[in-house]
Amino acid sequence: MTMRLLVLLLLLSYQTALGQGCSDSGFCTMGALKPDPIIATKIKVRVHSIEFTQHYGRTEQGDNIYSSFADVVVSFFKKTNLHVRLPAYTHITGNMPSTTGWGDFFFNFSHLTIQKPKYHILVTAGAKIYNRAQQQFKSDEGATMPLYQQTSIPTDDIVFGVSMINRKWTVAAAYRRPIFHVSSGFHHAAWQDSPMYDIALQYAPSNGLLSGDDLMFRIERNFRFSRFNLYAGVLNLYRLQPDRALQNEHNYVYVKGSAGLASNLVTGFRYRFDVKHSIKVLTSTRMLQRKTNPDGLARTFIGQVAYEFRF
Repeated sequence: MTMRLLVLLLLLSYQTALGQGCSDSGFCTMGALKPDPIIATKIKVRVHSIEFTQHYGRTEQGDNIYSSFADVVVSFFKKTNLHVRLPAYTHITGNMPSTTGWGDFFFNFSHLTIQKPKYHILVTAGAKIYNRAQQQFKSDEGATMPLYQQTSIPTDDIVFGVSMINRKWTVAAAYRRPIFHVSSGFHHAAWQDSPMYDIALQYAPSNGLLSGDDLMFRIERNFRFSRFNLYAGVLNLYRLQPDRALQNEHNYVYVKGSAGLASNLVTGFRYRFDVKHSIKVLTSTRMLQRKTNPDGLARTFIGQVAYEFRF
């Protein structure tokens, strides 16, 4: 019955609307919102861990994104933990010139509000902080590269969410709001004299980009064994308002096709060698995409391999 329900959810998500696919904004994998959460069995929950992840993402324009980053989780106040993601070191290749640099800072607080024998409910709040030390990349002619080629996304974001976890299911919902934007400066006119002009036209303009708010909803079926966890689910991201970009020096226009639903099929597993050491694998495959994604976060596929040490 549960497998039939999961298949039905996948089919419903596939039929709903157009979405952007996999997002690298980060808030879907932070704190209580991350896939395959740990089930705590004691009232006093104390989890300290460090996790090293190798990430690969591919875009529909043919860009390949390779990132390495570390996550640190520290528990305190019995039922609260702080999740910090250090800036990723990222290398991007594709039809555009390759870029290499550092990413943004993430932090997230999660609190276990309800702990019952059969389920837990957690609330979470956090932020993404734009890494202002990382300069935006430009071509040899001085034209700003699309956000797909930038290793740091120029927004400061806040996130609020809630999740319900039991042995078989994880259900999570969250709201993300950009609170500060730094102009990316990418527009097609700057590339008119470049031999890569036709390639630049494949990317939506993001000059002065003001991105919309996002809602996230995740439903995930977990199969938990003594050392091995397997999961599969649907991650939906809904852009509430169309993004806006500068048409000229003073006039903003809505970017058509930048609002609406994005949907991804997420699968993965975790293997525990012992109580301290484990490895994790995650894949995310685009099922639906938004027509336009000027924020540079759309992915057709994501793969991650991680090593976790708990102490």
